[in-house]
Amino acid sequence: MVLIRSRVCGYCMGVERAIKKVYQQLELGSASSLVTLGPLIHNPRTIESLKKLGVKVLDTKVFPSSLEGTTVVIRAHGVAPQVEEEIRQRGGAIVDATCPKVKSSQRKAEQYSRQGYVVFLAGDPGHGEIQGIVGYTPSAILIPSASYARDMVSQWASRWQDRPVVLMGQTTFLLEEYEEIRTILETCFPHLITEHTICLATKERQEALVELCAEVDAVIVVGGKNSANTRRLYELAKEHGKPAWHIEDPEELSPDILKYEKIGITAGASTPMEHIEEVERYITQVLARGKT
Repeated sequence: MVLIRSRVCGYCMGVERAIKKVYQQLELGSASSLVTLGPLIHNPRTIESLKKLGVKVLDTKVFPSSLEGTTVVIRAHGVAPQVEEEIRQRGGAIVDATCPKVKSSQRKAEQYSRQGYVVFLAGDPGHGEIQGIVGYTPSAILIPSASYARDMVSQWASRWQDRPVVLMGQTTFLLEEYEEIRTILETCFPHLITEHTICLATKERQEALVELCAEVDAVIVVGGKNSANTRRLYELAKEHGKPAWHIEDPEELSPDILKYEKIGITAGASTPMEHIEEVERYITQVLARGKT
């Protein structure tokens, strides 16, 4: 049995930056009043570690009547400007940990909207990043998949044929699907502007996984089950014909994994390197020794 780690895995820049900002606040002694607006990242184990240090998670839908004396960390996914304003009105101090790439998408969406463009936004409608961007361009047309774009493009064309149009996407959206959506829209909107908003780290992570699939017999994807980019890695491995497992903890693995000679390991952008190393140790030191 051979374990082969993907050449791109571990925290992305945006997640690492957000984690760093929280620890900076902890060093300032603000643990008793420090909250994150929703889970800081999509990794339950990391969130639990921060909780033990005193960092609380503020419900994104139910704010307390007062946030006086509270420091609120905006997570890497960002939020709508209306949410930030509400935090300030309730007395909270904001630490903005929005990923710079997401912040750029927010600003571009707002600019295009003000210039009269129809903004097509590819991504998961329930994802925090998309919800935040929509706050900057409330009239955006959400596209969850290429199949949805294919079904709707004729209706969109009949409605907005004379309007300038732009396509933007969730930074963690699957690149291949984003390109397919672009191609579909261009059939009816030949002057479509496409913003390349998918994060380079996401693109590299997906490309590295495709390379990995050519070398291995099976793939393990490590990361939060609620992480969009991690789920897409799992889906991508399956699309390339590989048996795949999406796990948060090593104990989720079955000894059945050992029947494969070459096992690839990758991880989502919100997975720390120590979790990846933990999975590797579990396979070699527990499963391979026949323990349960």
